[in-house]
Amino acid sequence: MEIVLLEECCEILDSMRIPITGKNRKKGPYPYYGANGLQDYVADYIFDEELVLLAEDGGNFGSKKRPIAYKVSGKCWVNNHAHVLRPKKCINVDYLCYSLMFYKVGGMVNGATRMKLTQAAMRKMLIPLRPLEEQKTIVKILNKVHILIEQQQKQIDRFDDLIKSQFVEMFGTLEKPAGQFPQNTLKNLCRKITDGKHGGCVVKEGTKRYFVGAREIYDDEVHYDTAPEISIEEFEKDYKRCNVEKGDFLIVNTGATIGKSVIATDDRTEHTLLQKSVALIKTEKNVLNPVFLKWCYKVNDELYKVDSASAQPNLLLSKINATIIYVPPITLQNDFAVLVQQVGRMKTVAHKRLEKMQILFDSKMQQYFM
Repeated sequence: MEIVLLEECCEILDSMRIPITGKNRKKGPYPYYGANGLQDYVADYIFDEELVLLAEDGGNFGSKKRPIAYKVSGKCWVNNHAHVLRPKKCINVDYLCYSLMFYKVGGMVNGATRMKLTQAAMRKMLIPLRPLEEQKTIVKILNKVHILIEQQQKQIDRFDDLIKSQFVEMFGTLEKPAGQFPQNTLKNLCRKITDGKHGGCVVKEGTKRYFVGAREIYDDEVHYDTAPEISIEEFEKDYKRCNVEKGDFLIVNTGATIGKSVIATDDRTEHTLLQKSVALIKTEKNVLNPVFLKWCYKVNDELYKVDSASAQPNLLLSKINATIIYVPPITLQNDFAVLVQQVGRMKTVAHKRLEKMQILFDSKMQQYFM
């Protein structure tokens, strides 16, 4: 095995990328890719070959500071948020993809809330290059484990589908309610609706005060492992306005992951300061169960979808306050919340199985790419 620079085993095609502006983004049959994967389907294409895309910015680089890398093939368009790599004959495309997925880029990316892997930094990346036959053997092993992980993730997704179908059965959609439910605005149904701190914070390790943004909210959890710790003084200065407490509803209101949400349950909740990219909603719990509200957003995605030509969509607080939802009897909402809790226990078991598979995958990756 030899260690080579990235550009020794692949060509960098970044100069061929072209962003599509809102007015030129016409629907069509060709995949449109960005930092986090498939974004849309468009009417034209730039590339027509097997490539590896590597997140440049806007992506969640993960708790271990590993980049997002994925393989694409065929006709597609790639925007300027993903590096485009064409493997040379010396490297298997899947092997390259796996090696990049495992790469630690902690010291190579910059930016507090929107990390960026520049082309200059990427060119310094080192790849362990093995003989092609050995690469193919490694890929075969990793693919088997990866397929098991994907199957387990699909099982977890089916639990969410079950909850959604139960929600629709009990309450219907906003367009077709399941009963004669009264309607009201979120402003009238909530004690507080606000967003997080506007601007950054000074990072200070060891304070156990966390600065949580959009990238920390996914899979129905707040992922504190990627949240920077900040000074206690800054935390106390801004927490009063945006005082996150257990049972509050948090929803991403800016960027590519707009609409991702979570009910705050972690013991670190009251040591959490939100960034501007996350909205805090405190419901009047005698009339609006936050679990019901969370799934109301999941089922009725028109509540958070924003029609905008802007590259950075925003769900404004004024829109959240003015949002009209149906309000079933609180006893019915509470019954639904109990169902969610029961399914949640099954999801927890499935997540534990997934974690074991992920540990196996990570150990294999470490074996081959350390």
